[in-house]
Amino acid sequence: MTHTMSVKLLQVTSRVLAGNPWGDPTARTLHVIAPDTNDGPLPMIWWLPGYSGYPEAALAHDPWNEGLLQRVRRLFALGALPPCRIAVVDAFTALGGAQYLDSTATGAYETHVVEELVPAAAGAFPTTAHAIAGKSSGGFGALWLSWRHPQVFRAAACHSGDMAFDLTYQPHFPALGAALQKYGGVEGLVQAFLESRDKRGSFFDPICTLCMAACYSPGVSEPRGIRLPFDPHTLALRDDVWARWRSFDPVVYSRRPEVQAGWKALKLFWLDCGLQDQYGLGWGLRQLVSVLREAGVPHVHEEFEGTHSGTGWRYELSLPALVRAVAA
Repeated sequence: MTHTMSVKLLQVTSRVLAGNPWGDPTARTLHVIAPDTNDGPLPMIWWLPGYSGYPEAALAHDPWNEGLLQRVRRLFALGALPPCRIAVVDAFTALGGAQYLDSTATGAYETHVVEELVPAAAGAFPTTAHAIAGKSSGGFGALWLSWRHPQVFRAAACHSGDMAFDLTYQPHFPALGAALQKYGGVEGLVQAFLESRDKRGSFFDPICTLCMAACYSPGVSEPRGIRLPFDPHTLALRDDVWARWRSFDPVVYSRRPEVQAGWKALKLFWLDCGLQDQYGLGWGLRQLVSVLREAGVPHVHEEFEGTHSGTGWRYELSLPALVRAVAA
């Protein structure tokens, strides 16, 4: 048997993303890495890209650091990755992402994944079980969707996922505050960003934080439907809005019994982060793991030498483990 994999494309037109505030596409392409010689039922691993990520970038060839497709093909050819399919989700928005949540300021991306993409993929590709994984914002999404839908996703892996929001997000509030001051508020900043030819330059940090606000604290009466977590004049925290943000913090919501029950139902719960992660995510993961240990939630926790970048080699460990877990 020839051990090769290729990318198959599945077009899904979303009902729940119709009319989203940014006019983002409702027709989405699901990229599915699949064995070329196996059309039978297989485990499906759902891969969630991080902030500003999208399927084509995740799958792109990289001569210095293997992309997801290169890595998966090599592992499969070596027999290190059991037969499976890997579905790479497109949740890109005008602000760079959606955290895989439902928000009136971005769109219903949690519902899109669970109620539209999963059934569409299962209809096109015979599937035995689903698992979910991602890095950074994708890792955050894997945590959120795995406890919210444990009947769908039977295992989960979070690589360097967003958590401990006081460590992760608050240090970036001054950059957003300065940009709001420079461009005259949310509307002016958004307009300048959308018109810019360099969206990954000086705009990247403030727009990323604004995107988080759109996901965690939408406000229909606010500019662009986004309620800021701080006073834009003084940068003082708005306690009520910050409390809304913290309700999405895995370190916070992991203490809830229903969350712990959802994670206890998983066949594998993989968590890792680099010791030198520049967003402080390793510290946040230690906080989360402390809660899991106290609650008796089974999990794999690994720390490694590295930052937030260049962590693709970690998928060589988690992806085979996820496949074996849901195939057992």
